[in-house]
Amino acid sequence: MKKKILFITGALIVSQAVLFAQDQGKVVTLPEIRISSIALTEPKIADAFKKAFPDAENLSWYKYDKEYLAKFFAKDMEHNMLFKQNGYTKYDISYGYEGQLPEEIKK
Repeated sequence: MKKKILFITGALIVSQAVLFAQDQGKVVTLPEIRISSIALTEPKIADAFKKAFPDAENLSWYKYDKEYLAKFFAKDMEHNMLFKQNGYTKYDISYGYEGQLPEEIKK
């Protein structure tokens, strides 16, 4: 009888562990909404972007909930910049090489 209870308890623990592991691997993504023009973004965002990166190339805008993501190239570096609705920058991730860093940062 003790072996049966021990076996059932072990089987329940293993089945719960498998179910828990499956829930952790589940990823829910929001649909991507692409904006075709900077004019379709909030005016504060457009002004902030133009002021910060007047030489931006290959600009693409995406809307995520209430925030706007700009993907573009500036000074031979790729940028991903997220703006809040009020025009403030939430983050700017830049991809480049060591040679593209300013001298102050290299030191």
